Amino acid sequence: MPSTAEKLLVRFRKQDGPLGVTRDTLRNVASSLGVDETAAIHLALVQLADKVLPRYERDSGMLTMAQLREARSLVSQNREPTSSLFGTTARQRAHQTNKKAKA
Repeated sequence: MPSTAEKLLVRFRKQDGPLGVTRDTLRNVASSLGVDETAAIHLALVQLADKVLPRYERDSGMLTMAQLREARSLVSQNREPTSSLFGTTARQRAHQTNKKAKA
């Protein structure tokens, strides 16, 4: 049954470089991966796509001042940490010190 997938002609370079590889290099990559040459090309393209294509839709850029004010109004400005990497916050340590001083 003939394939209905699109096809693409690939021209190999005479020597390996930053913009292409030789057919021998493709054969070696495919052999090392245990796949055919087409699969090796697809694997390389998947890795390149993951690296260069955005994973999300681009937004409309920086927030306006009105948007910033709105966002800030929704978040309490009296923020204090409730925990820390070391198990206590500066506020908790100060409270403990005050308790010891009073005792």
